[in-house]
Formats: sequence, C-alpha cells, structure tokens
Amino acid sequence: SKSATAKPSATPTKAAAPQAAAAPAPAPAPVAKPGPAAPPPPAPATTHVPPLQSSCKPSYPRPNDPKAAVGAALTAAAGQSRVLNLSNGGTDKMPPLPVNLVKAIAWQESGWQSGILACDGGIGTMQVMPATVTWMNGKFAAKSDPETLEGNVQLGTQLLDWLVAYYGDSGFGGKYDLAPDPATGKTPLLDLVIAAYNAGAGNVHYNTVTDPVTNTTTGSLVIPNPSYVANVKALMSSAPWNAAG
Repeated sequence: SKSATAKPSATPTKAAAPQAAAAPAPAPAPVAKPGPAAPPPPAPATTHVPPLQSSCKPSYPRPNDPKAAVGAALTAAAGQSRVLNLSNGGTDKMPPLPVNLVKAIAWQESGWQSGILACDGGIGTMQVMPATVTWMNGKFAAKSDPETLEGNVQLGTQLLDWLVAYYGDSGFGGKYDLAPDPATGKTPLLDLVIAAYNAGAGNVHYNTVTDPVTNTTTGSLVIPNPSYVANVKALMSSAPWNAAG
C-alpha cells in the first residue's frame, strides 16, 4: 500500500483501493454468548495488485464535486441503518457508522476527489473497485452507480457495514461496537474493519484462544497494513477536511 507511512499526514496518499475480498478462513466460534450467524463470505475476486509505475497518474473522467457536497454525501451515507440478509434466513440491523470513520477513509483513499479514477481501477471518493460494485449491489439488491457521488459513497459505506457485521458476528459475539475497549483502550473491531477495507477481508483475521486452565479467552489481530490503519485513525481525530475549505 502506498499509504503505509510511519507518520500520518493530513494530505491523503493513495492506498490500494477497496475490493471484493477473497473468502476469509472461518473464525473460531466466540466463547461469549453467540451472536447471529456471520454473513456469508465474500465472493472470490481477482488478486488486487496496484500498479508499480511511478509515472502512472490518475485520470478524471468527470469533474470533482465541491468538498462541501462530498462531506454532506459522506455524512448522509454514514447515518443510514442498513439491514443485512444472512444466509441462515436471519437479518442484521446495523447501527449507523461513525461519520469520522467514513470521512477519514474517503480522505485517505481519494482526498475527497469524487471524479478521480485511479490507475488500479479504484473509482471516485471511496475508491471502490469494479468487482466491489457488483458484489455490493448484489448484496443489497441495489443499483448504485460508482460514477456518481451518492452511488459511490453508498457502495463504500455498504462495504464498511458488511465488514462490521462480518467481524462483529464471527469474532465478537454479535457486537458491533467500534469504540475503544474500556479495559484495554484498544479498538480491535475498528482496526479490523479499516484494515479489511484496504486489504480485503481474506487477508485480515481475528483469532481467539481460550486457556483451558483459566477458561479465559484472548484475541489477536492479523493485520497486514498497520500503517494504513494508524493513518486512518489519525485522520479520524485530526479531521483535516474541516480546514480544507
């Protein structure tokens, strides 16, 4: 990922665009009270390899929308309470996404440039990949157009909701809280969701281990892009878009 830098910056750097991820390995059953069945794994996708040519520059098939319009669209999309249909016939009603999470990912991916087309195929504000468009429209029975501002941010936030549901159900007993853990101050679910948006759910895992003597359970994160995660979280706090005009 080109955005894997040691120190976060208010200036966004292009990262590997989100994609329909390869099917993740089954997560261990949660020791806590079982939550709803996890959503079905994502459809297999072609391996995403960002272009290595330094001379490759993004194109702009259409003009960028004003930053104010982009911010309003991101806020509206984040505030939706979506319903996911599960493979066992049940449903998950997702809480609204944190607005600053959505805005930070969009800033990291595109700098809120709605008209951008990356060299690797990432489209618009949320840098959604073509395979992600097909996958999300099928998952939510929608026809969102990634070439429009509203359609693009809808697709990106739908992917975030799916990731929250997937990891929340498979590793956290059906809990979708993205806030820091009161005991540790860590944000395991948030970290997983941010990482998977960039690297794909097939490359991001939450492993739990139960000590047979003490019957205590600990979890560990497998995250291939920690610098990307750190940068997005820093952007959530600094909110550089407020000063961008």
